[in-house]
Amino acid sequence: MNSSDRHPLARGRLLTLWSLRPGTHLECGEDVVLHHRWGTERLVRPRAVVHEALRRMNFGPVNLANVPGARSGGELDDLVDRLRPLLECSLQFEDEVRPLLSLVTMSPHAEVDVSGGEVGADTPVRLSRFAVLRSTGDGFVMESPLSLYRARLASPEAMALVGMVGRATTPAEVAAGLPLDAVRRVLGLLAAAGLVTVAPDGRPPFEEERDETLASWTAMDLLFHTRSTLGRHDYDFGAVRRRAGRGGTGSRATMAEGRRVPLPRPVRSGEAAGVAGLLARAGRQREFGAKSPSREQLAELLFHAAPAATGSCCPLELYVSVDDCAGLAPGIYRYDRADVSLVLVNSDAAARCEMQEHARIGAQLARPPAVLITVTARFDRIERELTGPGYALVLRSAGAALHTLRLVAAAARLAAVPLAMLDIDTDARALRLDWRAESSVAALAVGTPADEGAGTW
Repeated sequence: MNSSDRHPLARGRLLTLWSLRPGTHLECGEDVVLHHRWGTERLVRPRAVVHEALRRMNFGPVNLANVPGARSGGELDDLVDRLRPLLECSLQFEDEVRPLLSLVTMSPHAEVDVSGGEVGADTPVRLSRFAVLRSTGDGFVMESPLSLYRARLASPEAMALVGMVGRATTPAEVAAGLPLDAVRRVLGLLAAAGLVTVAPDGRPPFEEERDETLASWTAMDLLFHTRSTLGRHDYDFGAVRRRAGRGGTGSRATMAEGRRVPLPRPVRSGEAAGVAGLLARAGRQREFGAKSPSREQLAELLFHAAPAATGSCCPLELYVSVDDCAGLAPGIYRYDRADVSLVLVNSDAAARCEMQEHARIGAQLARPPAVLITVTARFDRIERELTGPGYALVLRSAGAALHTLRLVAAAARLAAVPLAMLDIDTDARALRLDWRAESSVAALAVGTPADEGAGTW
């Protein structure tokens, strides 16, 4: 067979290369400091081989076996294990100048070893039904809400492999005319990252199909749930400045106005005045006072707001993270509406403080709140799949529950501020939940009003 008959994938050995993930800044000295998206990592007086490996990985994908002083099972293996969430893993043929594909971590908790796995030649494989493939303008990336990794498909060969596993097949069938060992490694990398699912018993059903917690999810709903919250992706989140040249007038300025119909101005009296006052107080509070809320106030809030947390298509639950509440020990609790009680879920102070700090940021507060109420949706209790409006109905129910909580908080002489963003990964760990079966969908920071002592309440 001459070189023109050689298949494009048959290009020598397939190497595993490592590099620092995009956005990581390396600062070298006696100690090595890595500044990254999620914080800072310091290596105290690392050996020269570690210094050199990091220096090389800062410039792009590196075969760590080529670093002077590297040895199997040595410091560089330990380095990869420690810095795994900060590294990008690539597969590249030794005769090529760019990777076949790369895996980029999207979370500091992406700690799965994705580098060394292979799929058996006759093991059925299939692309995850939650995987999403899109163009970036200069290539393709593949993601899944179930994965903490993003695959960059940098070559036509990688795209061809992904296309071949859209339905159940085996590496041996995919590799007709291709190097079987390379296909097994590529699919093994994607399977370890959760982008490809396998049938471990040698025949379907696949792992995803055996997981009952995924039965109520559509691919688009689960993707929207993870991308509209924090914890399982690395995209920018929050307010973004408009692009230059994009005005904010929209089409309304050019609309012709029709006939105006004047409406009478309501006169607030009696019950209407009370409701209007609650609405005004609920919307006014953005900071908390120094006084702690009491257990009685919290009990009133939960008791009267719980009926609104029934949900229209799946049940909603209320979790209470208590940092400073008179008559109640710090901890994370679940509210049992039937028994009118709080059930301790997690007494770990670090987990509670992490939730409280996320609440401070999400509610734009000067300090963490005394009490945090988290509304979760029980996706595992959905009796039937609601195609189309399913997750949208969950969010509407959560919004109604949040509004009720704010009104009841105002009536109970409490201040309540909704969180503008959630971290579903942090919440799931602190509440000890499987986020796919039950996940946070809204949250409310609670405390006493800052102006209560000034006579404005």
